[in-house]
Amino acid sequence: MLSECKICGGSIKNDFINGISICQNCENRWDIEDPEYKEYLPAVEKAKKAYILSYSENASSKDVNQAVYLYKTAIMQCSSKTGIIAKGFTEQCENEKNIAETNLIYLKAKDIFNKEDYEKAVLEFKKVEDFKDSQEYISKCQKLQQDQKRKGLPFNIFIGILFSLILFIFVNGKLNLNIYVYILPFIVVSALLSCAGYKNSTLSGVLTLLSFAMFLPTIVFVVLLYVFHLNFISAIVSAFALSVGFTIAVLLLSER
Repeated sequence: MLSECKICGGSIKNDFINGISICQNCENRWDIEDPEYKEYLPAVEKAKKAYILSYSENASSKDVNQAVYLYKTAIMQCSSKTGIIAKGFTEQCENEKNIAETNLIYLKAKDIFNKEDYEKAVLEFKKVEDFKDSQEYISKCQKLQQDQKRKGLPFNIFIGILFSLILFIFVNGKLNLNIYVYILPFIVVSALLSCAGYKNSTLSGVLTLLSFAMFLPTIVFVVLLYVFHLNFISAIVSAFALSVGFTIAVLLLSER
């Protein structure tokens, strides 16, 4: 195996995966013809396939994931061997595997970005913020996140008011105080919930789900409490039981 360039005497860098020796001075190239190198050809073929998959222009997450697996397999095949070639090949495979794993996170982040989940995409891109154009994507995500929040503000206000209304209907059913007592607390709670939903998309989703899940039981509860004059416990239990029964009946009928 070459230790210096045949042309200029410069230092040689061996690319064991692609089977070439490269002069770092004049950039001339020669095939690695060391007899010992031939012993590694099965592992080299796996690493070469991994290299092609990983650096393909349109490489997908599936391709890169396969490349990581192939690099690991190639490393395992050489784990029991010693010598310069074994050491150099293993180190190169480890390095390329690390790059592929980083690329895998990057591609996953891009997939999340394309699904418009910018909050989660930022977290993924930050794991590899020095890789490719991750910094640019982080900036894009943060800008688009703010745009999403601005567009969702009216909806968050609506959900804050709806959830607060449902909450105070149940509280009033228990306490039965004058309606004016609830005005200030209602405004404060609505504002706090709206603000919390605006700042945290996960919380916004939870509040939305709870609000719509509680909508039917609340209507039934109001009817049972104020029209049929059931006591608080009976009204709340019956409201949830009737709502669950109604939902199950609708689901069963829809399957027919």
